Amino acid sequence: MSASTVCPPSHSHGAAQTCYNKHRCRCEACKANAVAVRVQHKADHRRRRAASAQRFEDIPFTPIQPCVGEDAARVRRAIAKRAESVAERLEFEAMLGVPA
Repeated sequence: MSASTVCPPSHSHGAAQTCYNKHRCRCEACKANAVAVRVQHKADHRRRRAASAQRFEDIPFTPIQPCVGEDAARVRRAIAKRAESVAERLEFEAMLGVPA
């Protein structure tokens, strides 16, 4: 159909987007429905964006405290153990001829 034609009365004008989008009908009912749908989509988009932003705002911020005393010693031991396991893995891979 051309842009100037109106869909037959059997179509439900203004009830769905099919007339406006697919058939290019530009009767008043179809144009009004297209505007209403566009406004609803924009409102939904703004609502989803606001909800998404709200999720990130609800996460509490906890500043990182420096490790002192027993915590610091435990962290140092964990780091040293991890470094040993990485060194052992690299040594084993070198022995097997696996490129680093």
